[in-house]
Amino acid sequence: MNIEKFILKFVNFFNLNRKIIQRNGDKYLTRYYVFRKPVKWMPSIYIHCFHRGDEDTSSSGNYVLHSHPWDLSFSLILSGSYVEERLISTKIKTRVFNPGNINIIAANDFHRVDTLTPKVWTLFLSGSKTQDWGFIDPITNEYTQWEEFTKNKRLITKTTSEGQWTTQN
Repeated sequence: MNIEKFILKFVNFFNLNRKIIQRNGDKYLTRYYVFRKPVKWMPSIYIHCFHRGDEDTSSSGNYVLHSHPWDLSFSLILSGSYVEERLISTKIKTRVFNPGNINIIAANDFHRVDTLTPKVWTLFLSGSKTQDWGFIDPITNEYTQWEEFTKNKRLITKTTSEGQWTTQN
């Protein structure tokens, strides 16, 4: 049995809640909630399926990098591969993550990922929330908080038998 079939059997057996995030009408990420922290100091655990890479752009059309709201998070690649672009000092560094690799992401890290395979499955652990999501244009160095970044984009969330869908246009 391949890992994707195993993951799907797991999430179906435990009837895990899921949120499907779309960008411009296409699936971007499916998030399965394995464990949601009941208290702030505990981690949350998710299974993510990336259907495609990050495609957020600034008003000038440049791809932007995003930060995470948690003090620390870990992404274990279960299946598939992605390439990460991460801002380190003033330079973009590129790394490839394959099954078995762990990507450690701190709150002040800015990155984006592009899928190298049709789907990328990860086990994602998030720490305590310390900030909002943020976006930075690596060309202009312009920073924008999540609310400001998405205010001109249409966000629609609906719940169906397939899960909760969030669409960004």
